[in-house]
Amino acid sequence: MSFTPLMMKLVANLIETLPPSPSVIELGNQTFDPTLGGSLRAPQDMMFPRVIEYLRTRHPNADEAALRRLMALTHHEQNPHTASYYRGLGFKRYESIDVNARYGSMIMDLNVDLREAYGFSQTFDLCTNNGTGEHVFNQATVFRNMHQLTRPGGVMLFVLPFYNWMNHGFFNFNPLLFTDLAAANRYEVVRLSVGCPVGQEIPCREGVLNDNPMRLPWQPADGALTLADFQSRGSIKPRTARNQLSQVLRRLTGRPTERQASRLNQVVEKLAERSANINIIAALRKTADTPFVFPLQGMYAGQNVETPGLRARYGVA
Repeated sequence: MSFTPLMMKLVANLIETLPPSPSVIELGNQTFDPTLGGSLRAPQDMMFPRVIEYLRTRHPNADEAALRRLMALTHHEQNPHTASYYRGLGFKRYESIDVNARYGSMIMDLNVDLREAYGFSQTFDLCTNNGTGEHVFNQATVFRNMHQLTRPGGVMLFVLPFYNWMNHGFFNFNPLLFTDLAAANRYEVVRLSVGCPVGQEIPCREGVLNDNPMRLPWQPADGALTLADFQSRGSIKPRTARNQLSQVLRRLTGRPTERQASRLNQVVEKLAERSANINIIAALRKTADTPFVFPLQGMYAGQNVETPGLRARYGVA
């Protein structure tokens, strides 16, 4: 898994939601990759300088000297240093879990309940699932493990494949999963957005962190989406000559052009012009030390749940 410029920005931005000198655990060992394998070379594409400037004004206790030393390394030299980046931000403890010990990871199987299988019951201020969960078959256990690894008041950060990650993993994820997950478990939605690995991101304006800091110079000033946008259905249609001709003919014949209720599809289409692969990003704060609850998709939370037992299980009024 790669700790991309997008992750660099997100974690730096989340510091203000965490206690001083926080702890972090990551699902999957993370290769520190601030230049995407060396492919980012132009100053306008670099996230590191923007993170340092942001920290200087918002979090002066960060170790700027350590971050600058890390920035000066070649991309191959940077690869093992995800933990170093977190320490530069002010994190006091860093751990990761994977099926191998690369970069010092603890070896555990994320398909199983970590408390039951390994007796691992430690909790952390931040738990990340950055490009890991899609490779694990038992999704229910992945989400339960994150819930259990996060202490009350802590934050779970998900950066997972959303659009166009063909055969990358077992699963891609939809935004409504995270809003319904939050509703079922009384999580606070700290951040909800879509973005690409280089760092461009379009957030939901209802999130606690609803601004878009560390904006790249070339990034268009797209307005934030609404929560309803993230929960609406939509599709991305290819810009083929046939589709464009169809829209022109509709206008000429007085028929309405095809419109979708959500702006999400339009935003994803714009992001895809910069990066073929689009992530869904969700930062959710755990508000209480309660057992993990499976979500029920919101569209089914009405009268179509008929039995009292099911209605009680999922909290349907």
